[in-house]
This record gives sequence, C-alpha cells and structure tokens, in this order.
Amino acid sequence: SSDVCSSDLERLNHDNKVFHTAHNHYVDTQKKQSRKEFAKSVEIDVSHWNTYAVEILPEQVIFSISGQNTFSYKKINIPGIIGQWPYGKTKCHINIDMQWGNPGFKVLRPQELPCYMDIDWVRVYNLNVSTP
Repeated sequence: SSDVCSSDLERLNHDNKVFHTAHNHYVDTQKKQSRKEFAKSVEIDVSHWNTYAVEILPEQVIFSISGQNTFSYKKINIPGIIGQWPYGKTKCHINIDMQWGNPGFKVLRPQELPCYMDIDWVRVYNLNVSTP
C-alpha cells in the first residue's frame, strides 16, 4: 500500500548512537531515495535519560533528541510521486527499540546478552486541530 508509514528511533548494541529513519512506500518498496535522505545516525549520551520526539508536520517529519532537532525528512513537492508523503494522511507507527547485532542482525557478542532498554514513558499528541 502507498499509505504505509513509520518513524523509527532505534539503538543498536551498546553503541552511543541512535538511528532516525522515515519509512514509507517511496523509500521501502520503490527504493527511490538514498539512505542519507530518509535516515541518519545521531550520537547520544547513554549515561543520561534522553527525550526523543518525532513531529509530523505538513512539509516535514522532524526528529529531535533532548530538545535538539537532529534530522528532518522532507516532503517532495513534485507531481506524480506516489507513496512518499503519507504522513498526516494515515496512521503512522513510531518504533522505539533496541536491536542487537550487526546490520544483518547477527548477534556478534552473545556474552553481552540480554539487551534491554528502559523507557520511562511515551506520550503521543495529535495536533490536527480543526477550526469552525
């Protein structure tokens, strides 16, 4: 379907970075954008709690960590592009997770298992406000 979307905040292994990724039909199925256009890794201070945010706006998805904008995925305003901008039109998933292994997800250091991630709370706002 061209209306599938998600925004990911993922940490791999014990790395001191997280990955921001915008998923949609244009990126995942059609393979029309390069990784640097829809994803970015960002260093974090793993010794402190971090606050993550994903804001879905009419022209971009903004990712931030502890109040600092760290990546944005922008809408392409060219006629004929299908599946690149389902954000705000359909329900999107926000994936917050920790994964173990290399990019092929093979566990490289099994002695470091189990892995875990503490999440204090998650809050989701819908700011689509209609005025009379």
